[in-house]
Amino acid sequence: MTPEPNKITPHTRRRRPLLTTLVICGVLAWVAVPAALYLQLSTQQRETTIAAPAQVWAPVEPNDAPTRRSVTVQIDWSSGEEVYAPAWSGLVETVGLSIGQTLDSGQVVGIVGGIQRLAIHTDRPFARSLGPGDQGADVTALNAVLASRKLEHGDGDRFNASTRQGVRALAKALGVPGAADVTRFEPDWVLYLPATTITVKELSLRPGAPAPAAGEAIIVGEERIVTARIVDGATEQPDPAGDAEADGSSPRGIAVVAEENETLLVAGQELALSSERDSLDSAAFATLEATVEPASSTVAGVLQQPPAAGEWVVPTGAILSGKAGTTCVVTKEAGKPAVTSVAVTGQGSGVTVITGELTDASAVLLAPPAQEYSCI
Repeated sequence: MTPEPNKITPHTRRRRPLLTTLVICGVLAWVAVPAALYLQLSTQQRETTIAAPAQVWAPVEPNDAPTRRSVTVQIDWSSGEEVYAPAWSGLVETVGLSIGQTLDSGQVVGIVGGIQRLAIHTDRPFARSLGPGDQGADVTALNAVLASRKLEHGDGDRFNASTRQGVRALAKALGVPGAADVTRFEPDWVLYLPATTITVKELSLRPGAPAPAAGEAIIVGEERIVTARIVDGATEQPDPAGDAEADGSSPRGIAVVAEENETLLVAGQELALSSERDSLDSAAFATLEATVEPASSTVAGVLQQPPAAGEWVVPTGAILSGKAGTTCVVTKEAGKPAVTSVAVTGQGSGVTVITGELTDASAVLLAPPAQEYSCI
């Protein structure tokens, strides 16, 4: 038999108190649990304190690395030296040179007209025949040439008996006809060399050809360095169309003068400096020419000086800067932090070179808080 709608039965009366109790308990739990959690978290937050960040100290180290600063060596080149034929006659029989070869003073260039011809560097070319009794700067140069070849020679600027004996020996060595009776030096025995050394770029002497005419350029040398200045700035090659000076030299940079204890390195090689210390000594030109590309107008260099006494290396993060441009570090003295004034002399990768009242036992604080410490 189906119960009538909305009719309260004994079974329904028993279920209502139970449902009411469950609803009340659920509401109480929904309110009580978050409240309990909130009270627990509040208690923990009151009991918890934030720990101060740990201090990190780093030892200082003596600076044993050289101080280096980058510079540019600015190079000016001369056009290649030309070597001119004297008044020769006959045929070119042999040529002792080739393109790219170095021609040194005192070297035999070849045989022309049956005589070996010497390349000789002197202050100026020999322009006259020299014999007994002659005097002058050219006689002094002749005596020097004889001495360089370990032949008998006179002293000073007079052609004397010793000079004559040396000239006779030279004539014999060169194959001059009638050398045994020679008493005079002839300027066409030698070829005037405008520098002590020339690298041959062009050569017109050809075996079997007639002797070149007097004054004809028979050898052209490679370009040579005439100045090499130390400047500050970049090392890019200048634009040939727009960066040349009126005299054809490379553009001028800001001059740099090396300190007394600084040395110049180019491609790892030390190069001698001039007495003014703002350029290379001419003795270093040959080494520089062998280092750079031909006609290069600049090359990178480094001025290097040994470490100075009293320099220390510390992590860059230990440096504090003051408002007046001062710098300092925080050191530990007698177990307590103290501010120590320092001067920065150099920087590297993550480290700074400083001077100041520090010792091997000193340590510096990394990342010192600016609100606690300040430079004096």
